[in-house]
Amino acid sequence: MFGFYSAYNLATHHQIRYNWHIFFKDSVMTSFNPVSPKQNFSELEDNITKFWKEAKIFEKSIEQRSPDDKYVFYDGPPFITGTPHYGSLLPSIAKDVIPRYWTMNGKQVERKWGWDCHGLPIENKVEEKIGLKNRRDIEKFGIGNFIAECYKYTTETSAEWKWYVDKIGRWVDFDNSYKTMDQDYMESVIWVFKQLWDKDLVYKGTRVSLFCTRCGTPVSNFEIAMDNSYADMEDPAVTVKFPIDVKNSPAELLKKNSELNGAAILAWTTTPWTLPSNRALVVDEKETYVIANVQKLNIELERGWLVKELPKDLTKHKSSQITQAYLEDYVDEDGNKPKHARIRKQDNRHTFTLKYFAGDQKEKGQLIEKTEEISKEKYVELIKQASKKIVKTRYYYPLSDKLTAEIDLYKNNLEGLVVAEVEFSNLKIENEFKVPSWFGKEVTDSNGIYPPFIAEMSLEEVNKINEEYVQEPHNYEKEVQVEKVVLAKKRVETVLGDLDYEVLKELKGADLVGLSYTPPFDYFPPNENDMKVYSYKGMVTMEEGTGIVHSAPGFGEIDTEMGEHYGLTLMLAVNDEGKFIDAVKDYAGIYIKKADPIITEDLTKRDLMFKAEKITHRYPFCYRCKTPLIQKAQASWFLKVHELKDKLLETNENINWVPDHLKQGRFKKGIEQAPDWCISRTRYWATPMPVWQCQGEYDKTARVVLVHGNGATSPEDLKT
Repeated sequence: MFGFYSAYNLATHHQIRYNWHIFFKDSVMTSFNPVSPKQNFSELEDNITKFWKEAKIFEKSIEQRSPDDKYVFYDGPPFITGTPHYGSLLPSIAKDVIPRYWTMNGKQVERKWGWDCHGLPIENKVEEKIGLKNRRDIEKFGIGNFIAECYKYTTETSAEWKWYVDKIGRWVDFDNSYKTMDQDYMESVIWVFKQLWDKDLVYKGTRVSLFCTRCGTPVSNFEIAMDNSYADMEDPAVTVKFPIDVKNSPAELLKKNSELNGAAILAWTTTPWTLPSNRALVVDEKETYVIANVQKLNIELERGWLVKELPKDLTKHKSSQITQAYLEDYVDEDGNKPKHARIRKQDNRHTFTLKYFAGDQKEKGQLIEKTEEISKEKYVELIKQASKKIVKTRYYYPLSDKLTAEIDLYKNNLEGLVVAEVEFSNLKIENEFKVPSWFGKEVTDSNGIYPPFIAEMSLEEVNKINEEYVQEPHNYEKEVQVEKVVLAKKRVETVLGDLDYEVLKELKGADLVGLSYTPPFDYFPPNENDMKVYSYKGMVTMEEGTGIVHSAPGFGEIDTEMGEHYGLTLMLAVNDEGKFIDAVKDYAGIYIKKADPIITEDLTKRDLMFKAEKITHRYPFCYRCKTPLIQKAQASWFLKVHELKDKLLETNENINWVPDHLKQGRFKKGIEQAPDWCISRTRYWATPMPVWQCQGEYDKTARVVLVHGNGATSPEDLKT
């Protein structure tokens, strides 16, 4: 029924015979009833289970063995909120085999079922039941009330578990099961804490760890060790300009490398929200870096043609069905009227795009585009408000390794209009471009190819506009902006490869150390060590980014370590809800992920954004509420894993691992790389830590070692 019959029979066959013999060893019965070869296996299993229970076979397998010859088997309890599934039942069968084996070898093996009743799984269920959204709601509801609700919820165990465990033939004592919220169990946990404290293996410290902004609590590395704690996530990948502060940089360094005057250091990050907390830039002192002049255009370098003949293989290439409409009188939340407010359905994706001119919002300068995903329902709502609509099929036709033509075949009132547009990354590629023979008249700046202008026209009206249009050659040179930038030599082709650039000078990372720079934000006053270039081992990679790291101590383990080493200011611009604090006045109260595009836009307007892209990478999520985790410094209690590593590695060598490669592989490496373990949680439904604070000093005791003259008391009911 569940695919476990073979494992079931393996685990039970010899045990059935053995226990049958024990049960009837003093009986006169010497034979068995005949068994029909035609069996209903489900019915047979139920009959065996019934016999085991009525004859108390499991209980006798324990009672008839000496308590002086025990085999102790620990089985981690499932969450009381959980229901059985394949991933829990399969190991449950494996865990049944081991106690049976040692029982057959004469050992007394007690097997007591347990329930994990504490932690976020229970809190999350209770929050859903009451209608609470986060930790702040719990505090408003009342912590005592919330704990009482958690206790009430955990008094009802899952009836499904017992049925499934019986069904797979596992022997375990359900009637005397323990719960992690039991008083004696919590006392045992507190006793363990006391032993660790006496051995100086526990400490309170501020350290960066994974943090869930929804639950408002740290999450340990052990809790996200499983693959289902990670998921692909799209994040911004921005390259930001940090102008060198010539006034505050060492004069000798600038004299030796005069090309640094007027240059900006390029740093890459996937967390724009950490930029308000920037305190340093980090290089690899042994790597080679370059100072380069880069030509960038302030406008999109895109040209358009009417298509006189479609390529024969056009339909073999990728295409999209596009419906887009425009909101003519749209005004954003800040009262600005964008150049375009467009809603678009492209295949099954729905988006809302606003296009602004940078700076003062007037019709000049670089266009800034803000696009967000919207629901199908929102799209339907907005399109009803739109007055101009375009329908077309777009083909993505490759012209070369670097160039793709977007060929739009218009429909409805514009059936017959075919336009090809090509976007160029730099002037060099644009100048070298050879127009395909099947392209027709160039109409780059003609009103006859651009929505929303042509949305309500007929094909004849559009054709007339394009026929009368005379294409003027562009002088793109006057739009070119030359920027002087600093980045790693090994990253030049990746970062600057699609731009016109000239390397002015090469220098070592060590030659950059000590430079001062102007940060993108000045919400927090710097100390004398902040806003400088440093080198720190293991922090810089040449595999991604620019080879220069933006560092925000408090939002990364190695960043914080480096910050402590160099005496940098730790400025936590984000609270436990993942929102910016009041000091970050431009983004105060905004959740960090929502702030990312706003920060990117602001830096673009201020000409501090060198490149803004997207990246899809594996990202850790809270294993309970599925919120993206961040790295954040906080005060917590830690177990000194680093002092136990030698003993852990020694013990690992004595474990019979199956499969054996785990011993020297994943498990050993996990021990070697393990940081100190964060054992405290800023939550409510758990075993309380036996910590009393008095006059700034910490004192600990456990109920099992009650007072010892120190005046500490232990509550009779630990859950309250």
